[in-house]
Amino acid sequence: VIFDSNAYDKILEGALTKSDIELSRHKGFDYYITHIQADEVVRCQEVDRRQRLTLAMLTLKPIVIPTDSTVAGVSRVGFSRLSDGQDMESIRNGSQRYTNDALIGETAIKNKLILVTEDDRLRTKVKDAKGIAMTIAEFKNEIEKE
Repeated sequence: VIFDSNAYDKILEGALTKSDIELSRHKGFDYYITHIQADEVVRCQEVDRRQRLTLAMLTLKPIVIPTDSTVAGVSRVGFSRLSDGQDMESIRNGSQRYTNDALIGETAIKNKLILVTEDDRLRTKVKDAKGIAMTIAEFKNEIEKE
């Protein structure tokens, strides 16, 4: 499972609890993160919110993986891979504005991870590219299945 940055906001609101995370681990779910989500949390201007978002990330104990493409001015050396960028470009759809989402989405697709995001556009793009994407509520329902 890889969370889009906006899913951490939902975790702060209680949409996914520490108990949910523990249950998901017992059911075999592991969590992953790229530098993109960590960078976005660090850029949060509100100190208290930034600290709570950081704790939400740490609660997941995610495994840090590189993004599957490299974008100049965005990607970090050692935390990104070189690729043809086709999935990333199809998600980005020519707009620099969607670069971070595209890097996260492509990484989910290439690593066969479930992307959890509240972003309808990103979720649709990942599904169109044959990836798995769901809202945090859908993910919680998945955890609670017998």
